[in-house]
Amino acid sequence: MSFQALATPMLKKLQLRLMERKLLVLSIGGGIALMLGLLAFSGQSSSKLSTDDKLLLELASMSVQLQKLKGDLDLQKSAAESQPPLTSTRRQTSSTREIVIPVQAGNAFQKVGAPPPQPYIPRGSVFQAQLLTSIKTSVQGSVVVAETTRDFEMDMRRRIPKKTRLIGQATYDPTLKGVNVRFETMTSPSGEQYDNLELLALSKQAWPLIEGIIFDDRGVQMGAALGFGFLSGFASGAQDREASVFGSVTQPSVKNQVLSGLSVASFQVAEQAIEKMKNQAFEYVVVPAGMPIYVLFNKKWIVPEGGVR
Repeated sequence: MSFQALATPMLKKLQLRLMERKLLVLSIGGGIALMLGLLAFSGQSSSKLSTDDKLLLELASMSVQLQKLKGDLDLQKSAAESQPPLTSTRRQTSSTREIVIPVQAGNAFQKVGAPPPQPYIPRGSVFQAQLLTSIKTSVQGSVVVAETTRDFEMDMRRRIPKKTRLIGQATYDPTLKGVNVRFETMTSPSGEQYDNLELLALSKQAWPLIEGIIFDDRGVQMGAALGFGFLSGFASGAQDREASVFGSVTQPSVKNQVLSGLSVASFQVAEQAIEKMKNQAFEYVVVPAGMPIYVLFNKKWIVPEGGVR
C-alpha cells in the first residue's frame, strides 16, 4: 500500500476537524453579535454599557481565543499522528530542538582490571637442533652456532619455526671432560633477532655437556721426559770405570766429569718436564659440525607480541 493511500483518510479527518472549528467560531461569533444587537435594541449605546455587560463580552472573546488555541493544538496533534515514524536522529520538543549524534563506545567503557597475562615458554621446555659450526675449545670460550631441525610449537603464538639460528658460547669443562654450550641469541628465518635468552645444549643422552674428541700434549711432554731420562742413563753408562776394593768406580777424568754433568742435567730436565705435565697439561675438545643436540630453556621466556616470525 502506497503512502498516498495511507495519507488520504488522515487528510479527510483533518478537513472535518477544520470545518467543525470554523462552525464553532461562527456560532460563538453569531451569539456575540446577537447579544450586541439585543443590547442596542434595548436603547443602550456601546459607550454606556454596564460593567456586567463588559465582563460578559470579555468572557465571550476569551472563549473564542481558547477555542481557537484548542483547535490549533488538535490540528498539530493530528498532523503528528498522521506522519510516518522517522528514523532520523533529530528530536523536537515543545521548547527546544535537540540533535542526537550517535557515538560509539571507546576504551572508557571497558572494564578496569589486571592486564591479560603474557604468553611464555616455561623453563624446562626442550626442542631439537644441530650444530652448524665445529667446536674446538679449551678453557677459553668459543662462538657456537646451531639451527633447529623441526618446528617447536606449544600453540599458535608460542612456537619456534624450523631453521631458527641459535648463537652462543662453548667452554671446556676439564673435570667432566666435556663442552658446556649456552645460547643467548635466537634469529628467526625471517631475520628477527631475540636476545637475553638462557638456553642450554644437551647431549643425545640428555647430559648437560656435549662430548667430543679430547686432545692434549701429554704425549709430547712424556716423550721429552723419557728422552732426557734416556740421555741421563746413557751419559752415566758411558763413563770410564776401574776396579777397586769398593767395587767399580769412575775414573777421575775430564771425560767422566762431562758425562756426569750431562747425566745430572738430563735427569733434572726430565723431572721438571714430568712435574709440568702433571700441573699444566694443555688439552682441548673438538666437536664436529652437524652433531644433533637438544636445547633446553633454562629460564622462562616471555614470547614477544606476534610470536617468533
